[in-house]
Amino acid sequence: MVNIFRQISPYPTVDQEGVFMDGFLLPQPKICLRCKSKKCPTAVPKEFSDSVIHSVCPQGISLFAVKFDTEVILINGVIESLLNKDCPSVIRKEYRSHKVTMEHVKRWWQVISKIREDIELLTNRRVAEAIGGLHDIKTATSLVFRNAEAYIGQLSGENDDEKIENSPDSLKSLFKSISLLNTRLTMSSIVSNPESASFGRKRLAPIYKIFDRMCRLFEEIGAKKGIHIIMGGSSFNKVKCYDSFETLALVLVDNAVKYSLPGEPVTVKAMDSGTGVEVSIESRGPVVAEGDRLKIFERGIRTIAAKEMVQGGSGLGLFIARTVAEAHNTKIIYQAKNISAKNDIGTNVFSFYIE
Repeated sequence: MVNIFRQISPYPTVDQEGVFMDGFLLPQPKICLRCKSKKCPTAVPKEFSDSVIHSVCPQGISLFAVKFDTEVILINGVIESLLNKDCPSVIRKEYRSHKVTMEHVKRWWQVISKIREDIELLTNRRVAEAIGGLHDIKTATSLVFRNAEAYIGQLSGENDDEKIENSPDSLKSLFKSISLLNTRLTMSSIVSNPESASFGRKRLAPIYKIFDRMCRLFEEIGAKKGIHIIMGGSSFNKVKCYDSFETLALVLVDNAVKYSLPGEPVTVKAMDSGTGVEVSIESRGPVVAEGDRLKIFERGIRTIAAKEMVQGGSGLGLFIARTVAEAHNTKIIYQAKNISAKNDIGTNVFSFYIE
């Protein structure tokens, strides 16, 4: 959304890569276009609490960092008369048409924030309307799923896992497909109403078994890319969870398989720690750029690397996972390890602790 707001900015802007864009009222000044250092993005603090802050670049030009949640628009090529008193007089005179006050920028931020809020409300309403039609499908799928469970329950085996493994391949594939569909339809409910992640009563759930089951559901999908899914660790703890917890497991395993390089393993671990369980999911593929590592958990966000690797996608998976994690009072952490300097390929690790 930041790119859209840059296009309707009255002021010139610059992104983190140093790419300039004219404002619809003020164009980029020549002093910025001639600048070879392109240090303006680094002249602004990486973290700040105010909605709008002012800085000055090495050339003496004002910079405004305008924050929208975790996204930032950087306004360059302007001069704030009161806050930029050290601006050389020759530059101040040459670019007097580019004088901007902090109050002007804050007013623009207020307008854009309201537009952004209205867009999100409209989008959420449209999504809820579209997903509402899936309710009947979810009801029918749940019925098929329960009947399949009842049928498998009559097969030989000491427990449900053994019975599934002992079932004919066709029935096993059908059961896995229905299980995935049923969980994905639960995801749609969370998208339309994030509060539904905490609906129902919490029940003691074996975290290891939930992830182990999800790994087996994705075995066939992974095999098509030559990906072997490894379930590791040793966990016996049971944790009180909502029914929505399975969607968190689905998203993280699905993402690992989806964005893993062909032939690379996906490793899922669940380890007991105190009264809770530590879970990690590792895969090898393009890492998330440092500036995008918080954004990937936002609704509708897909990184450039993700778009290049997998066509389609809604950018809702990690948003759903974060929503479910928050309902369980935990937080998903993303880390990139063993990054190759040649092609930004590394080990992607998603982890969380639940108790």
